[in-house]
Amino acid sequence: MYYWWFFIQFFLVFLLNSLQILYVLLFINLSAALFISVVYKRKKTLFLLITLFIGFVITTFTLDLEKITKEKQFKGQDLVFYKDTPYGNLVVTRNENQFNFFDNSKFLFSTENTIENEEAVHFAMLQHKNPKKVLLLSGGVNGLTKEMMKYKVEYITYLEINPVLVELGKKFTTNLSSSKIRIIYEDARYFINRTKEKFDVVIIALPEPTTAQLNRFYTLEFYKELKKILNTNAVVSFGLLSSNEYLSAEVKNINSVIYNTLNKVFKNIIILPGNRNYFVASDGILSSEIVKLASNNNLNNAYVNAFYLSDNDLKNKMLSVMKNVTFKTEINRDFKPIVYYHQLKYWMSHFKTNYYLIFGVLIILLLLFLYRLKPINLCLFTGGFAASSIEVILLVTFQVVYGYVYQMIGIIIMLFMVGLALGIYCMNFITKKYTVNNYLKIQAGLVFYSVCLPFVLLFINYINPNPVIVQVAYCILILIIGGLTGMTFSLSSKIIKKDISSVAAETYGADLFGSAIGAIVLSAFLLPLLGVLKVCLLIGLFNLASGLNLYVKRNSYQ
Repeated sequence: MYYWWFFIQFFLVFLLNSLQILYVLLFINLSAALFISVVYKRKKTLFLLITLFIGFVITTFTLDLEKITKEKQFKGQDLVFYKDTPYGNLVVTRNENQFNFFDNSKFLFSTENTIENEEAVHFAMLQHKNPKKVLLLSGGVNGLTKEMMKYKVEYITYLEINPVLVELGKKFTTNLSSSKIRIIYEDARYFINRTKEKFDVVIIALPEPTTAQLNRFYTLEFYKELKKILNTNAVVSFGLLSSNEYLSAEVKNINSVIYNTLNKVFKNIIILPGNRNYFVASDGILSSEIVKLASNNNLNNAYVNAFYLSDNDLKNKMLSVMKNVTFKTEINRDFKPIVYYHQLKYWMSHFKTNYYLIFGVLIILLLLFLYRLKPINLCLFTGGFAASSIEVILLVTFQVVYGYVYQMIGIIIMLFMVGLALGIYCMNFITKKYTVNNYLKIQAGLVFYSVCLPFVLLFINYINPNPVIVQVAYCILILIIGGLTGMTFSLSSKIIKKDISSVAAETYGADLFGSAIGAIVLSAFLLPLLGVLKVCLLIGLFNLASGLNLYVKRNSYQ
């Protein structure tokens, strides 16, 4: 099976979109079914398969299913562009003269959004007396650069990791036409860690930290890295979700965590409410008198001016938001993305559902299931839990260290499957004795791996090596956990002395159920709440407990 992953990831993914890859797989499977039907002379089946094959060919060459599904997804909008890129699936739609950009179905920004563009730029730029060198993290396509040109800037360094997004910006807008805009196609953190330049203003025009990849631009580690490339009294700004009338508990928590994280690095922070809550941070003096500052700079703005804004109103709204900031909260970190958890709670709050009751029932059912498991199957459950949890941890931390993971997801899954196959294959050469003691040695290896993993990841993040070294390191780590999982699965099936169908059902079921529980529980709750270090130790503890249980009851397998 892993050969197909290799074929898809290193060949088809560069030539075809996701639906076209599915067409290829469907064609291969239909062809195989037709061949088998002919060999075994299954006439009725053959007729059905020929009908399906003809329908498949007609559909493939007459309908653009990719376009049809996108149009259904973005109903009421004119679909002008869609494409899979190594960094995500990009979609551009149009409403009148406004273009809307989406990445992996998540809204990025709209062009011609004058109000938001002016707030994002002028709330920050007006805080600096003479902003000459500006760093822009994303947002160049939607018009922020035009607002920046109202100042006497020497140049704007615009960071965008996806070249296709910039090409679309040049195609559909004139926002990147100035010679003062220097576009760099590089991960922002990679650039910040290596540049020798210093900047007066940094504007982070990214969406809220709803994913692990976005969260890495709202962490203590990132702000410390950013501080190193700032001139004296430089200004940093970004916007988060806002509400002028009411702040929910979830939004208060998000604002509080971000504020306290910033406060660890910068002396002064203000939150200016607008279409979004704009966090402005600096070691210099900050002011909420935006209208006065705009007037002093003779800016010709459509919205950020005395006709639409009032400094008194802005100050009162700022004080109202600041009153809701709790100053004793956890700090958002690379390997403990607590804001991601609050973002998840904010999303869940839109649905009137008692999640505590649902989770309580599920936990009781899980405990009953675990109670009924036999020792070896309990080890398989915790081993599956460890395997899927560690996969998620490696995916999340890879994003933190490397920058993006969209195309690497398939490669990491493929390597895990390769590790499974190698583990099963090598088990036959490592030992000829299929005993509980040998199984416990492999279980001990899982415990050791889980305990050591966070320190290895922290070391990789600390030294921040060449991207190639990062990729190789993560490939080795995923191969090891895949190999250990494969070895436990292979050995357990030989230890349990039952007919093959019963063994397969028990072992495979326990392993898959543990994997499913690990993936959902870790990604949604454990990782953001506990962080990578504690989660890995917890995984090791789970496997240690199941291993001790098997050791105590090992005589039942003699």
